[in-house]
Amino acid sequence: MSAPITQSAPKVTPSTLRIAGATDVPSRVVSPPRKRVLFIPASIRSHVVPTLFVAGLLAAEYDVFYAVTNSVLATIVSENGFTPVLNRALWVNFGMESQYLESQGRSAGFWPVVRAVWTNEIYWQRKLELDALLDQVKPAVVIIDIFSSADFLVLYRYRSTVQLLFCNPMLSTYRVSNFPIVSEASWFSAPPPVNQPARFNSRNVLRNPGAAVLEVAVRHQTAKLTQLAGLTAEHQLVDTVFSRLVTNVPELVLAPLEFELSPEVKKPNQHYLGLCIRDTRIDTELDAAFEQRWPEILARHHAGQRLVYCSFGTFYTGSDRALLTFIATLLEAIGTVPDTQLVCSVNGLVVETLQAMYAALPNVYFFRRVPQLLVLERADAHITHGGLGSVKESIRHGVPMLVYPLDIHYDQPGNGLKIEHYGLGLRGDFEWERPATLRTKLLRLLEDPAFRASIARFRQTCAVRYPDEKVSEVLRTLLTVAAP
Repeated sequence: MSAPITQSAPKVTPSTLRIAGATDVPSRVVSPPRKRVLFIPASIRSHVVPTLFVAGLLAAEYDVFYAVTNSVLATIVSENGFTPVLNRALWVNFGMESQYLESQGRSAGFWPVVRAVWTNEIYWQRKLELDALLDQVKPAVVIIDIFSSADFLVLYRYRSTVQLLFCNPMLSTYRVSNFPIVSEASWFSAPPPVNQPARFNSRNVLRNPGAAVLEVAVRHQTAKLTQLAGLTAEHQLVDTVFSRLVTNVPELVLAPLEFELSPEVKKPNQHYLGLCIRDTRIDTELDAAFEQRWPEILARHHAGQRLVYCSFGTFYTGSDRALLTFIATLLEAIGTVPDTQLVCSVNGLVVETLQAMYAALPNVYFFRRVPQLLVLERADAHITHGGLGSVKESIRHGVPMLVYPLDIHYDQPGNGLKIEHYGLGLRGDFEWERPATLRTKLLRLLEDPAFRASIARFRQTCAVRYPDEKVSEVLRTLLTVAAP
């Protein structure tokens, strides 16, 4: 277990947060001065949370700062002992010109957007903001989420004084040989064809002149970005599934290599760090009702009732009909499984709907957000969307998983494939699952010891190969080499 972090941080309030470009950030009086590390995560809770493990290890030698885009993420960072600095969600070469122009009260019509793309207007704005941010924080190290990878181009000129790294909260996003990529849920008998960049076709001008003009502008923008960044021959742009990365830049993969379908997918610049779970993590925005009902749930568990935990992360934010339909299916299935209780964590609108519909069920509990590590420590099975954070936490606590991927465009389908491949759980179809098949799968997870045995072996492998001391040494080595 990681040692508790003693680094303090101010309580986040609107008055303590500053937009990048302000002249002050919360600071500490320390002697001698400590180096600083700055995380630039994607504006997603599931991308911030796993970095807290790395931040906790680095805190022994660095003061840790996070550039976050909203108060929710800032609170997560602050409550866990680090310093948030509020920064805009503005990404270069990401098609954000329309939103950017609208945020400034300017016209976001076709030609203003094309002009903003052609002139790389967001690049220059982002450069001002990141220059101000680095002037504020003065970091020795900047760790950039792969979803924010274009910031590397903006910061490239700092490489002689600031160590720049990528951070990946998923599995590898490269395609290697005939192995399924991170978002694919099945194997291929032969490698799929490599997508070549589409060549400009003059006939497209007649078919869709607007799209053709914008395509030319985007191509110009990408070429100009490389020129503006001044990338050397050692560092060239390379497109992966979800991002544009740069060759020969260290990439911290916040997962165990053993969860990939083969170690062959690992690139030389990738460094797998294991489960990356901070056991002392403080969760935020918890449902107050959970603390009141948890003793009752534990009492039932001690009396012999099995505990099934169901959570779909932050994918659904509203009272979606598909989610309500699935939960109705789940409740029908659970009702036929003896000596079993269900803890379900979903968003507030869904909770209100479910409590009105199923208030009389004695063995079912609905909460808005729960301390997931605490629940998984007692759970007998985990019904999940397959986000890598939830998968790793289930492995950490030895809980078999029943995976229902919700977002087919990202890593959930691929994670489900790997869970089944390694015998850590089963998969289902969120939209088409029926009570009888769900019940059959759930009973297999609860009663077949092979699943728990597989997870126990996998967890032990991770414990042996990724102890905190070894991960700290990997980080120390990476952060003491010459800057790229």
